[in-house]
Amino acid sequence: MEKNEVVAYLIMEAATDPVKPQNIQVFDKNNLFYLKFETCLQEFNVKNRNRRIYLKEAMIESLNSPHIQELIKKKSWKGEAGHPLDSDIKRILTIDPKLTSHKINSFYCEGNFLKGEVETLDDDGYGRRMTKNILQGMEPAFSLRALAPLMKKPDGTELVRDKAHIVTYDWVILPSHDKAYRDESKPIQKIIKNIQDSGNSVTESVSIPVFESQVLDYIKEESKNIKLISNVCEVSLGTLVLSKDGKYAILKEDGSTYYVKIEDKIKADIRDFMSKF
Repeated sequence: MEKNEVVAYLIMEAATDPVKPQNIQVFDKNNLFYLKFETCLQEFNVKNRNRRIYLKEAMIESLNSPHIQELIKKKSWKGEAGHPLDSDIKRILTIDPKLTSHKINSFYCEGNFLKGEVETLDDDGYGRRMTKNILQGMEPAFSLRALAPLMKKPDGTELVRDKAHIVTYDWVILPSHDKAYRDESKPIQKIIKNIQDSGNSVTESVSIPVFESQVLDYIKEESKNIKLISNVCEVSLGTLVLSKDGKYAILKEDGSTYYVKIEDKIKADIRDFMSKF
């Protein structure tokens, strides 16, 4: 029987080749200047350059998660110019407003391709740079940032076949997929900017194992319930462990055991992954 290992990874991986945006609209009114266009965000069911396959069904389920739908509804599903260089789980799971360059207004599937309507930001920052670079003839590529369980096959191929926690699609340069079809009949755009000095990188991305200690640190920092119990009951956070179902943080102090409910938002980030280790 084929033995497959399942592990959890923080993924920051370019998911398309640079692609000519389609149906570009230029908005220059009301003191705003930005672009709106359709593009390919990712290709499913094919092996990319990192020997990784994203199954369409799992990714669509992930994209339909409440937090993504809420961000789209509020017109605030933004992406950054490049991926975070910091490997800290809290940073990777957070979109930094200071580094955003675009927002994704909507998405849809066309065959195995995930298409989306993207809008550059008129922010006197990376969004304006993205707009100008596109108008200068460069073509944007977008890169997935997510927390996902990977099934590692004996031949080295990795599958994303279960629901992931998708953060966003960042704007990058070097892709992991070897194709994303261009519409040669329509004119348009591109980009390139190294922003490492700001703490991001627009070069080829990586995947980072999620270690239990990182997840626990994230919970300690973000959970108000845990901070409250720790302060009121004078319990050290050094004893914190997760329950097997991922719903509770367990603290122990002087023979007493405290089961602290983890907030829904935090559970959404970790509950599907800790059981995979």
